[in-house]
Amino acid sequence: MGIGDVPLWRRYQAKHALEWIAVYYDSALGEPAPAPEGQTPAQIDMWQRITRLRADAVILTRDGWIIAEVRPHAGPAALGALYTYLITFEADPPTRDPVTALLITDRVTHDLRLAADKLGIAIEIV
Repeated sequence: MGIGDVPLWRRYQAKHALEWIAVYYDSALGEPAPAPEGQTPAQIDMWQRITRLRADAVILTRDGWIIAEVRPHAGPAALGALYTYLITFEADPPTRDPVTALLITDRVTHDLRLAADKLGIAIEIV
């Protein structure tokens, strides 16, 4: 989560944290890229960490998982990232609980909301 995301996250957290069982920040999703040849185990670990996708937050609630992307002035790239996170999470979920995607932002255009609705991605304006 970038420094510009934190105020949005804090506002969202203030409204919803009591609903959470757990929250995981900067969550690695998907498969890492193959490491270059000749790397030490520490370098391979670092390579795998930096080449995996990163969700801002993965939240466990009583109702299931929420994959959250926090983005001020969100645009189509935020939806693309969330949809990708959702697909990779569903490919190897930690539990069988339902999973949803959530865009946390400070404003949204009509077209972005239309696309989010079509993709099944929730939006919360904070």
